[in-house]
Amino acid sequence: MGSRYLNDCIEYTVKPGKFSNKNSHHCKDIRRAILEKLPTLAHEFDKTRLKAPKFPWENKSRLLVKGCKDLKVEKKLQYEHCVSPEHRPVEHPVHAEITTKNYTVTLWLKEADQVHMYE
Repeated sequence: MGSRYLNDCIEYTVKPGKFSNKNSHHCKDIRRAILEKLPTLAHEFDKTRLKAPKFPWENKSRLLVKGCKDLKVEKKLQYEHCVSPEHRPVEHPVHAEITTKNYTVTLWLKEADQVHMYE
């Protein structure tokens, strides 16, 4: 039968709400801060992980930071040995989430009056 990590069996779908211009300046600041700290972060990884195509390290234009009025993540258990008759997704509100598509990384930020983020 085999077993897997529970996290490997959860399908995540990011559901951003309407685009928000309110925090566009904040999004630019966050993007700039990430790109400034990226070389330090990259130095902490070994060469094998840096070459993996999960993040386009050499092309900084592929990092996007977008703001939205509402942000939710839908989670659904996908496992062939699951005994639950219901496989309905569950939505959770979040303040930030990351998606990746075609080697472009998008950081979604929920609009907030006061945003407290760990650097």
